[in-house]
Amino acid sequence: MEAMRERDYATVADVLAPDVVIRSPITDSFQFHGRADALAVLTIVAEAMEDLEHRDLLGDDTVWTQRFRARVRGRVLEGMDLLRFDEQGRVRELTVFVRHLPSLAAFAAAVSPGVGRRRGLLTVIALRLLIEPLAAITRRGDRLVGWLLRGTWGVAGSA
Repeated sequence: MEAMRERDYATVADVLAPDVVIRSPITDSFQFHGRADALAVLTIVAEAMEDLEHRDLLGDDTVWTQRFRARVRGRVLEGMDLLRFDEQGRVRELTVFVRHLPSLAAFAAAVSPGVGRRRGLLTVIALRLLIEPLAAITRRGDRLVGWLLRGTWGVAGSA
């Protein structure tokens, strides 16, 4: 957690098992396998996040969950990591969950160019064409839904 906050990628690499698997909050159709790919994607993620803070660490020697909060493209992003460890205490599996659809879409838009860069410029362009409109629609839709529902449930709501 501290290594991610401090962007200490050598330490992040040291805690990853050689055969680590990362499951993304964006898609279930693709996972990142192996230490090199995991470190590359975690670097992209860390660079996209501001003010990363971890909270509520729960678990034991084999499984942990930890809540996190960060800002991505000006949006507050909340999430939870589920980490499974190997016999040496290294992360062998990381599954990430993110909440608020607009925040997830902003996160996807922020990291997709870096993730797609390995496949080339056309992949980066395709990802941007797919994800940027989703980020814009969900950002505007979130505000509209809040406005429409405010006051209808007996509470003031929050922005």
